[in-house]
Amino acid sequence: MPSELKALSSYRLARIPQDPALKAWNAADELFLKRLASTDISDILLINDSFGALATALHQHNCYWWHHSAMAIEALHQNSQHNSVQPPKQLEQINASPACSIIALQIPKSVNYFAWLLEQARLQLAAGGTVYVLGMVKYISAGHIDVMDRLFDQVNPGRAEKKARVIELQHPNEQSYSKTTQYSVPGTQLTLQQLPGCYAENKADPGALAFLNYFDKLPQVERVLDLGCGNGILGLSYAEKAKVSQLSFADENHQALHSAQKNWQIHNSDVKTDWLHSNGLNQLSAEIKYDLILCNPPFHQENTVTETIALKLFRDASRHLTERGELWLVANRHLPYRPMLGKLFNQIEVVSSHPKFVIIRCAQPSVTR
Repeated sequence: MPSELKALSSYRLARIPQDPALKAWNAADELFLKRLASTDISDILLINDSFGALATALHQHNCYWWHHSAMAIEALHQNSQHNSVQPPKQLEQINASPACSIIALQIPKSVNYFAWLLEQARLQLAAGGTVYVLGMVKYISAGHIDVMDRLFDQVNPGRAEKKARVIELQHPNEQSYSKTTQYSVPGTQLTLQQLPGCYAENKADPGALAFLNYFDKLPQVERVLDLGCGNGILGLSYAEKAKVSQLSFADENHQALHSAQKNWQIHNSDVKTDWLHSNGLNQLSAEIKYDLILCNPPFHQENTVTETIALKLFRDASRHLTERGELWLVANRHLPYRPMLGKLFNQIEVVSSHPKFVIIRCAQPSVTR
């Protein structure tokens, strides 16, 4: 029998980080559920369901769910709890579900990451099944379309509604498209790999490179955390220049953290390391402190510009510094981070004079943080 699905607006759904001005779903999610209303649903795999909105609406069905983001995982469980529904079967690995006749994939910004997700999805697709690609029309690029045409023999773009589109893909082929990239880091001996889905996929982030020029000013300490580590460029560069007894890497993006692990295995073996897949430092015990925290905070969440992610990272850093510990960060010069930091730290020093980026040293966390 076709499914009876409630509208997303009938649920209590929130984003992480929370933003009351933005919804936790979009018109593409609504269009997908409308499409499913006339479909017999058996097993369904949800990929890249950013805040668990689709999982909440489909809670009465046999759903599997995967996302690389620790923030998305928190949102999934929060929204399931707020709506008193059973969460889906969360997968630690994207290819860990049984074969599913329906796979829904929200289109990410990165074309390379999209290709990798589709390559994984087709391995989980049951014979005769359909992959539904969900996205707002303005974010579906020629590159995304090329990926779908290469990896599937049948692509039905359907009709756009409310500036959204749900594209149906059937008959996957065996072509490959996605790639792991790598680049050399100027001024170091490092060559770093990037798995699909990491920020700055094809070259080193210019902010990180600007930061590296000031690493000779960093304190020489034993316990260091690379917060929002990406592929590990900051932590690995520090370990190359200084003696450190323990180095920790934290990122909310599992693909980024896995990239950092791969790079650490290539370049280092002696230093004790910890790996934290977490929204900020939510998964870190309160008693764990660091002498130095390095951070290159993001100001985008996919296509949304936001300062709230950076603010959370600053707050978390202030709670996990030793008494004499320091937070060093790099940011685009136009971003209003210094007032935020002034509420969390008693000592703020602008170290750099770079025309585009600012390097900030923060010490003496405020007791009111």
